[in-house]
Amino acid sequence: MRKYLITLLVLFSANALALNAFDPVAKTLTIDSVTKDGIRYNNVVVQITGVEVVDVGTSDPTKDATCPEMFTVAQYNAISVGMSLAKVVDIIGCGHDMDGTETSDNNVLRSWETSGVIYRGIAVNFDAVTGLVALASNHTFKKRIAF
Repeated sequence: MRKYLITLLVLFSANALALNAFDPVAKTLTIDSVTKDGIRYNNVVVQITGVEVVDVGTSDPTKDATCPEMFTVAQYNAISVGMSLAKVVDIIGCGHDMDGTETSDNNVLRSWETSGVIYRGIAVNFDAVTGLVALASNHTFKKRIAF
């Protein structure tokens, strides 16, 4: 069964158009739309039972992960409640730091770090169920560090 689920995930994710949410409690991945063999599937939910890396997506593994040397206040100000992770990544210009991800209750705090000599960062709180930017228990949803 595990092999079947991993194969299903690989087949569907290869043609995924958008990632809506990952629910860490239920361990489900919800994908907006997937096209496989010319057939379009909408609102696809995949149960994750194990993790196996099958592709890193680029021949240069640092390409997608490298953030700019400096974040701007405009980037920070553009992030708002209700945004998807994909939209936040688009605004910031790079993927979040997987090692800096913290999960508690229904919150997932994702962080981004600059590639410059001086550490600068952005942290954004996401709802663990919806996957969207949301207020944390301290009534904030983002913070900036050293800029």
